[in-house]
This record gives sequence, C-alpha cells and structure tokens, in this order.
Amino acid sequence: MILDTATYTDIPDLAHMVRMFGIESHRDASKFHFEKAYQSLFRMVEDPNVTILVLRDGPKIGAMAILNTDAVFSLESAAYLYVFYVAPDYRGAGVGRTMVEGVLQACRELEVSHIYASSTAGFDDGGNNEKLFTNLFGKYGFKPLGTCMYKAMNIGPEGIDKNV
Repeated sequence: MILDTATYTDIPDLAHMVRMFGIESHRDASKFHFEKAYQSLFRMVEDPNVTILVLRDGPKIGAMAILNTDAVFSLESAAYLYVFYVAPDYRGAGVGRTMVEGVLQACRELEVSHIYASSTAGFDDGGNNEKLFTNLFGKYGFKPLGTCMYKAMNIGPEGIDKNV
C-alpha cells in the first residue's frame, strides 16, 4: 500500500468514499448527490489549501483524509482535518495509524503549528466513532478540545515533532 496525494482520476473513488462516510455517520444516503460531490472534490484537488491523502492498494483506495490549511480557520498556520475515512475492508490492519502518520507528515511539510481534527471526521461500524477516533489520535499527541482533537506541533530542526 502507498500513501499518496489524490489526483483528478481518484475523484470517482473519493466520491464513493464520501458517500460511505456519510452513511456510516448516520446521514441520509438519499440526499447524497454524486454530481455535487464530484464538483466539490474537483475543487478540492485544485485548491492549494486542501490536501487529500489516499492510501492506494493497487487500483483501489483503502482510506482517505481531507486536510484544509486555509487561514480562515486560524490566524496561525493551522490545519483542519475534516474527513478521515478507512474503508471497511481495510479496518483493523493499521491503516488508520498509517493515515494519521501521513496527516502528520503532510502538516510538517506544510509547516503548520496546530492541527485540529473534527471528532466527526472518523467513524467505525459499531457507533464507537468518538472513542475510536479519540483513542487513535490520542496516541499521536492529540488532546480533546470541545468537539475536536487538537495538537500543537513542536517541530525541531530535524523535522521531527518533539511532542510525540
């Protein structure tokens, strides 16, 4: 499996994953509109403030994370993780950890000082999404902050986060 940045050719698979994310987060699947999802994902792939990470397994995508670094969220250099999804076939195999590590690496490269991760960004099948999400991100130094998780990055000269 390879961690990579999404491209235009990934948009159909990403739209399907966004739909599954919505269903698992108990949203009404009948209101999902593929055309709007395509348009939104297309804009995200073009946007220099958005990073979409995907975990490729050959032609399949096993996981995705959507990270926004637009200054709208903070006056500091911050990133906001608002979608974090691992496909059911890839759960329980360390893919979530690989994705969190990929998010942290992307944030290092973008030189962000803070990361906010929405508590609704990740879900599991048993309705334990908040606990699962909190436990996973907590292992990487994220702390609860209201309805999200927060991590201050402490990047040393060698590019390593000293907080982990």
